[in-house]
Amino acid sequence: TICPDFTCLHYPKDSAPIQIPKDYVLIIPNSRMMDQTSDEVSTNYLLFLKTITEHLSNLGENVYFLNHEGVDDERLLLELNLMLHKPLPIITKQTGIDIKKLIMDSKLLITARFHGAVSGLTQGVPTLCTSWSHKYQELLSEHQCADNMLDILDIDGSIKTINGALTNPAKYSSKEGCIEQIESDVKNMWKEIFEII
Repeated sequence: TICPDFTCLHYPKDSAPIQIPKDYVLIIPNSRMMDQTSDEVSTNYLLFLKTITEHLSNLGENVYFLNHEGVDDERLLLELNLMLHKPLPIITKQTGIDIKKLIMDSKLLITARFHGAVSGLTQGVPTLCTSWSHKYQELLSEHQCADNMLDILDIDGSIKTINGALTNPAKYSSKEGCIEQIESDVKNMWKEIFEII
């Protein structure tokens, strides 16, 4: 049985927990990209993040790093900032609801965290992913966004995809009807649960 992510029914109403300029890009890393992938991917992950971050900054985008999980991801971001000519703000130690609000207000999300991708896609945010598991591609396909995967080993192709998401965000956002279908599946899931108990 495949059960949908029930958090899609919650839409934050309050303002973001921190005040940052509008039209920002969020980058969410994942330490699993370092220890659950091939040697080639893991050794190139930080360089990949550095390259796309500098590309976005050179375009004049407001880029923020978001720690979606914990100590390992924060350590990764601190290491990444040491590689950058100009370190970027790291948003960390936020509640799940605050993280979802920050994602909702972003113009583009680049994430390696699965639940970050869920939050972006179900809130209509153009969402690009790097992946260490098959579940990311399945999630993107569920939202008819199969082309939203970034390849760590194809920097040029990934930058082309990022540029496309900035110029044509609708192409890289959940397609019409997908969110509604997922919300319906969640409601049906809860109905079945309550009928059982």
